[in-house]
Amino acid sequence: MQTVNFNEVMQQDLMDWFDIQKVEELPVLTNWLSADNELNTSEKEYLTIIKKDTLKFANGWNEQELFGGMIGPILSVGQLNTDRFHLFAQRELTADIGEIRLTGKVDGLLATGFQRPKKPFFCLNEYKKSFEFRGEPIGQCLAAMLVSHTINNDNNPIYGIFIVGKAWYFLVLENNKYAISPEYDATKNDIFEIPKILKKLKTIVNAILDAEQK
Repeated sequence: MQTVNFNEVMQQDLMDWFDIQKVEELPVLTNWLSADNELNTSEKEYLTIIKKDTLKFANGWNEQELFGGMIGPILSVGQLNTDRFHLFAQRELTADIGEIRLTGKVDGLLATGFQRPKKPFFCLNEYKKSFEFRGEPIGQCLAAMLVSHTINNDNNPIYGIFIVGKAWYFLVLENNKYAISPEYDATKNDIFEIPKILKKLKTIVNAILDAEQK
């Protein structure tokens, strides 16, 4: 069996190995992006500060500074941590898919579990530059999502975000198809849409868990 790390993977590899297909649209992605919840005044004021800092400093931030200055604050507005699931950081995922063992650390992982992630629903990968690894941003995130889908062994979609500097991209893997959103730029008014989409994710995950309990 061949072992492959997430940061070695490109989209084409995953297409060749696992017969997955990129499509322009998926209803589950469209539904996720159609978040219509409102932000309160304090959230908008906080995001305005983050927007200004990102515009001013992002080009000089390293990965840790990018997370602390922009990604972490936006995630906090999204309020992803609940009693049922929460956001883990730098956790390793591994699964055998056919003759390939995919493994690696995920920058962010929304999953059930207390001290260790159990059932993953969402993967986040952060990049300071788009191709500073041997793989590519989409490939690494998608590999983690494929592993999550294998671990869960159900028909529910897996959600993901990859971030390249100030640009956020949302993606969904459903069965053997995946779709990617347009860019959301955190230095523009897109920054007010990103937390809405994160909050919608919380609603989606709760619905999945509710359905499993019936």
